Amino acid sequence: MNNKSRIALAIAAAFGTAALGVSSGASAQTSTVQIGGSISLKYALHRNTGGLASGSKNSSNDNLSLNEPEIWIHGEEKIGSNLTAWFRCSSSFDVLGAGGGTQATPAGVAAAPATSQWCGRNSALGFKGGFGNVYFGNWDMPSKNVYNAFRGWFSGTDSLVGGFANVLLNTSSSNTTNVTATQASFVERRQRLIRYDSPSFSGFSVSAGYTAANESTGLSSAASQGLTPRALSLSGEYKNGPLYLGIGYDRHNDHNPGAGGTVAIGTGALQYNGGSDTNWMFGAGYTFGFGMKLTGLITRSKYDVTNTTDLKKNGYAVAMDYAVSGPHSIKAMYFAAGDSKGTSATAVGAHQAVGPSTGAKGWNLGYMYAMSKRTQIGVMYSVIDNDTNAKYGKGIQSATLGQTQKVYGMNVRHSF
Repeated sequence: MNNKSRIALAIAAAFGTAALGVSSGASAQTSTVQIGGSISLKYALHRNTGGLASGSKNSSNDNLSLNEPEIWIHGEEKIGSNLTAWFRCSSSFDVLGAGGGTQATPAGVAAAPATSQWCGRNSALGFKGGFGNVYFGNWDMPSKNVYNAFRGWFSGTDSLVGGFANVLLNTSSSNTTNVTATQASFVERRQRLIRYDSPSFSGFSVSAGYTAANESTGLSSAASQGLTPRALSLSGEYKNGPLYLGIGYDRHNDHNPGAGGTVAIGTGALQYNGGSDTNWMFGAGYTFGFGMKLTGLITRSKYDVTNTTDLKKNGYAVAMDYAVSGPHSIKAMYFAAGDSKGTSATAVGAHQAVGPSTGAKGWNLGYMYAMSKRTQIGVMYSVIDNDTNAKYGKGIQSATLGQTQKVYGMNVRHSF
């Protein structure tokens, strides 16, 4: 038995189950427990230029941080011939002791999810079989399937290799795990999620998920106003050889998206007494025989900001992942979002209020070298270029209107 098996067996014993094919329980069914995870460390130089307030100076700094490190425990038990019970507990694996495994939250940028707690990342209890997979817990919404298929190695919010999700999907807004603070983001992991994934029918599959009502218990004024905050998400995907097609839909009911600005719950015209915020996401990808994968993503978001105003934001991104030869690969991405449209005079998260020059564009370029199947090293360059009236940031320093943020860096990623 190798060291990994011994660790898994010890963990399984702590849970009162068997591991690695050992029989357990009165029904003598076979159960297994596995562990794994990854660590991604990056060292980056940040440079902010242009668009600064009067009297300010261009700024720069260096930062050593992590990108979504995790350790997971996954267990399954075969029940009869057609049903399997399973669980997963994924937690942050913060080797820097930074709390949650992310960089410090700058002024003007909302705090990241509390992933540092035990099972703070994708974690659930579920049942799967010929009918598909149904599970309950703290998990990504189904529309994130399409987002994840597009981003590949790139993290959408990571300061070194990402940033595009901040611009397209508002993830620099309060991306926490309950509706009291998740007013604007459409790239989410949700607590108390009930989710279903269908089997694959000739490459086509669907997923659906919604949040239980008690996810909104912290919204103290919701009950008195008759609000019932809840999130719903759907996705459809087609995977056939080198071709990928996906569509995702998110709907937030009564989420008060302008609460981070000046909008309070109430019945007045410029107050909030309920509404629906929606996002459509369309993704496509194709992998060529010579090792190049091209992907594209289109997003369309709409927010009911007050009882009489709304805000709309559209964007797109294209990416390339090219396995040049052997252990070498080149990665590139371009993304852009248009102006805020609609009638809202209030910002929604990172999206500025309706007006001209409120969009942004950006690009990422990287080279990776695979030292082994588990360990990669690389160098990256990334930019967000804001329009005059936009201030999207890359997560280390909050941006000012019209600012350009550039990041140069190196990274190492190890999976286990």
